[in-house]
Amino acid sequence: MYPKEIFKNNLQRLILNDQTLTHLDLSENEIDEEGMQALSQALKVNQTLTHLNLSWNQIGYEGMQALCECLKVNQTLVYLDLVRMKLRRGNASIKSSPKSQPNPSQL
Repeated sequence: MYPKEIFKNNLQRLILNDQTLTHLDLSENEIDEEGMQALSQALKVNQTLTHLNLSWNQIGYEGMQALCECLKVNQTLVYLDLVRMKLRRGNASIKSSPKSQPNPSQL
């Protein structure tokens, strides 16, 4: 198993099983589309996490779609930091920045 897969699997297990975790900073962890999809699946059932920092990752277009889908279900997450995210779809690239969003660090 590659280090990214180990990280993804361990992170998913942590979010699914830890009943005390309320704050999680995953900024600058090189989370990609696949990692974000796994994280989103875990967030759909997590009932304790209230604060999540995903800034400075490259979750991609599919990863962002997975995150949006999980936010429709998750009832506990109240703070989400997406500053400096890099999203790619085909040859297009979208970079989020504080200037383009009125309040990017809160839901």
